[in-house]
Amino acid sequence: MTCAGASGDTKTQMATALQFDPNNAGIHAAIKDMNAQLRASGLESDTFKLKIDNSLWIDTSFKLNDDFMNTVKTNYSAEINSSNFSGQPEVERIRINDSVAKSTENLIKDLIPRSGINAFTQAVLVNAIYLKGKWTHPFKKEKTHPQDFKTGITTVQAEMMHTDGNFKMAETKDYTAVEMSYVGDKFALLAILPSGDVNSLENSLSADLLKSIRESLKGTQIDLAFPKFEIKHKEEMRPLLENLGIKDAFDRDRADFTHMGTINPGAGRLKIDEVIHDARIIVDEEGTEAAAATAATMMGTSMAQPEKKKITFDRPFVYLLWHKETGTVLFLGRVMNPIAGVS
Repeated sequence: MTCAGASGDTKTQMATALQFDPNNAGIHAAIKDMNAQLRASGLESDTFKLKIDNSLWIDTSFKLNDDFMNTVKTNYSAEINSSNFSGQPEVERIRINDSVAKSTENLIKDLIPRSGINAFTQAVLVNAIYLKGKWTHPFKKEKTHPQDFKTGITTVQAEMMHTDGNFKMAETKDYTAVEMSYVGDKFALLAILPSGDVNSLENSLSADLLKSIRESLKGTQIDLAFPKFEIKHKEEMRPLLENLGIKDAFDRDRADFTHMGTINPGAGRLKIDEVIHDARIIVDEEGTEAAAATAATMMGTSMAQPEKKKITFDRPFVYLLWHKETGTVLFLGRVMNPIAGVS
């Protein structure tokens, strides 16, 4: 959404980091189609729920361009809210955080810290996603017991869950991947256990690798051991985005968001002040509950039954939650230590 309001080199840098052609006018419509597929597959029931919410919070002194406003409304279903950042920044911060908490079923609270909004804030762009699904093959709680998990530094006692059944899996000399579906069989958690170091697996992650895994998955009778875990991770993304080449967007002299709208003449040039990402995932015997929220604050510059295969996730691994039909990744992370609570 933020890139949709950018122009010039600012737009080119953002598009390059997002890996799409800055001159491709159809990218936003493509994202609309993708989100439509995700929402159509997100069964609103007791066994599976998916919510994707986008919103813009715009200071009363800032005038949105009609074209930008239509783009985010049409393609991102974004709710546009009028805000009084200059007069009551703390009230507006609480409003935004309350909205995120509601969208994520209270898994993400206080997304924007007290210092994150002030009287110079012109706009805040927010994305929130929430997923809760029950396993197609749930783990039996009575079979969960402490078991060694080798973190690479030490060995900890993790609560290891156990089940057996027909799971889709792929296996090479470099990794073992197991797909655990949620009820409805539209979404799944794909866990990738490297043969060697998890950092090597992370460095090799790509769309091509995930496509290869997706195409190689085959139904196999598995005796599966998988750790329970809950992970929280919150990060200010500016250094990471700058390393990806997005530099002008944060620069008071070079940022170009003229396509987004007209800033108050006294406020100077519109730039991104900070991008805050907050994520949480809970995996247990019944299923998975996960949520993530990101806020960009913008300121002025003033088959046949084979023998069961035993697979144990007892060392660091990568996981992702994806839409099985399209391969769209909703959440991506790693488990280094299932009892640490952070990624």
